[in-house]
Amino acid sequence: MKNSIRALLSIAIAAVAVSACNQQSLVSPHPAITNISVADAYKLYNENLTNMSFIVLDVRKPDEFSGGHITGAVNLNYQDPLFQQNAAALDKSKVYLVYCKAGTRSAKASEAMANMGFKKIYNMTGGFDSWSASGYPSEK
Repeated sequence: MKNSIRALLSIAIAAVAVSACNQQSLVSPHPAITNISVADAYKLYNENLTNMSFIVLDVRKPDEFSGGHITGAVNLNYQDPLFQQNAAALDKSKVYLVYCKAGTRSAKASEAMANMGFKKIYNMTGGFDSWSASGYPSEK
């Protein structure tokens, strides 16, 4: 009986450990970054339409940007060799909603910006693909 309880306890602990390892964390290691869903990004976007301290930053390539982007977004290509230099010229005290096509480049760009001293960055997980699929406003 005692061995059965130990075996069950070992299996339960192993299951919890495996489950925890398989979960993808949306928590950024940097305190300046908040990862948010497309729905929450849309809400944030609408709450800040007239806020001059709120910047929507598209970090995709220029041809992707010209194919469609969030209305009012500014393009700063993360893959450009001058990204760090160009980002450093931005106002670090403003609030940035950063996005790309699906979320990978924006996460990397957000991390780079946070390491440069930007104070508040919202990284939109899901990217422009999810934004468009949700029917949220965009322009070309």
